[in-house]
Amino acid sequence: MKKIERRDYTALRACLKEMRKQSGLTQIQLADAIGADQSDISKIERGERRLDVVELVYVCRALGITTDAFFAVFEEYLEGDDQHV
Repeated sequence: MKKIERRDYTALRACLKEMRKQSGLTQIQLADAIGADQSDISKIERGERRLDVVELVYVCRALGITTDAFFAVFEEYLEGDDQHV
């Protein structure tokens, strides 16, 4: 399966994974919270599956953050903080 390798999408995946870990959720717990399979979360984090905007809203709710908060952190990733990407 082809991975999604664009730098901006790599940043999105890294941001999502870091925020999931900071929230203390495993992939299984996040998947259960949004009504998905653990493999879906794994594929998203590995770049084998895209995350759509509706799923992102549910992910943010499960992480206990607003989409505004998520996008603020994501913007930091995009602004060239290469330690994340």
